[in-house]
Amino acid sequence: QAGSSRVCFGGVLVDLASHEVTRDGVAVHLSPIEFRLLTALIRGHGKLLTHQHLLHETWGAAYSDRPHYLRVYMMQLRQKLEEDAAQPKYLLTELQVGYRLVGLGLGLCRTIIAAHGGTISAKPRLPHGVIFEIRLPWKPAPRMEGDDLLTLTNPKN
Repeated sequence: QAGSSRVCFGGVLVDLASHEVTRDGVAVHLSPIEFRLLTALIRGHGKLLTHQHLLHETWGAAYSDRPHYLRVYMMQLRQKLEEDAAQPKYLLTELQVGYRLVGLGLGLCRTIIAAHGGTISAKPRLPHGVIFEIRLPWKPAPRMEGDDLLTLTNPKN
């Protein structure tokens, strides 16, 4: 969603310009630190961000040796943004190294697929991927375009 101040993953919509966050259409209050941490994860979408990097981005250089801060705030973000904080789909832990945000844009996909009577879900696939499952009320005719884009067309249209 280049050029936009709005990003989404799952049912979460983040407006980076207005600092507003919603989950499934309901406003979510994030503290300034939670929002800075989420913004750092969004900027590094899909990449493994080390504890040190996230601490520096969120709290500043003086806090880069305090990973316990990060654990506490990541759990708070998961509780507010994930469907199941104990089994996160988007805010992933890379043990002993850092964190990764995956699935940006999934919210838009979910909206489009829902408009056609279907559903989409994401399951983490270690070490750093996600498997998307799409269910539609009709049998799609899939077509691959490039390396990453899968087009599903309704054969009845």
